[in-house]
Amino acid sequence: MDLDGDPDLVVTSLNANAISWHRNNGDATFASGQTFVDTFHYPTSVCAGDLDNDGDNDIVYCSQDGDSIMYAENLGIHNYQWDSACVNQPYPFGNQNLNSPGIYYDTLQTPFGLDSVIRLEFSQIALPEVSMSPFPQDTFCIQTGIIDFPMATPLGGYFAGAGITASNINLNLADTGTHDISYHFTDTATGCANSDTTQLIIIFCLSVAEEESLGISVYPNPASSFINIGFKNVLPSGEVACLLFNSTGKEILVAKPTGFPYQIDISQLKAGLYYLKIELGETAVRYKIVK
Repeated sequence: MDLDGDPDLVVTSLNANAISWHRNNGDATFASGQTFVDTFHYPTSVCAGDLDNDGDNDIVYCSQDGDSIMYAENLGIHNYQWDSACVNQPYPFGNQNLNSPGIYYDTLQTPFGLDSVIRLEFSQIALPEVSMSPFPQDTFCIQTGIIDFPMATPLGGYFAGAGITASNINLNLADTGTHDISYHFTDTATGCANSDTTQLIIIFCLSVAEEESLGISVYPNPASSFINIGFKNVLPSGEVACLLFNSTGKEILVAKPTGFPYQIDISQLKAGLYYLKIELGETAVRYKIVK
């Protein structure tokens, strides 16, 4: 009756005035009866067969009191399915998107009103473990030009992000700023993919002579409450912008001071590593700030 390959029992009971189904457990035992017809008088006989050609066994029965033969359509499970998907991939099933393992059901209906129930035993496949080491230093000068990829496992994946080439990272292509560099790997045995990400910070580095000519002073560092920005030599004639970023590269402050020394309040920020970018026209300088 349930299309699991084992013959079940359909039993009539005069005393109980019912017809019940006993599922075959597959080990020479049968489950307790499930009553599915109890609306007529004293059943005496029952026969099973696929009367509506939908792939499962229906029943025909008659009663001691009634002067008729009755038909009951099997609306049970018509189709058993087993499938799996990667942990990070929702699995479409009927009008559902499955995100956790389990047993699920979906009911279909033909134009003739005949129901078909699909039973899906769904499992999930673990993602491959992917790991990428951080860069040996957290900040690179754009003048460095080319740097190597960081270490990543498993082998056989690929890198993605700003400045990525076939064999290395071109800092000039990436340009200055904070960039996410990711490593992606697909397990060919399961088809499941995973990735890991690290950050690359690229700055324009001034020569000693250039820094001395600008005479920028950022103090104190480490700082607890305020950062002071000043110029030891000539004050800049053009617009100056000060931008503060946290360790993930998120911009948390932008200021355009009109006088120096200029003070930035960091008293409300959490302890940690920050980056201060000072823009003077086309020149930009970054400083690592520790709170």
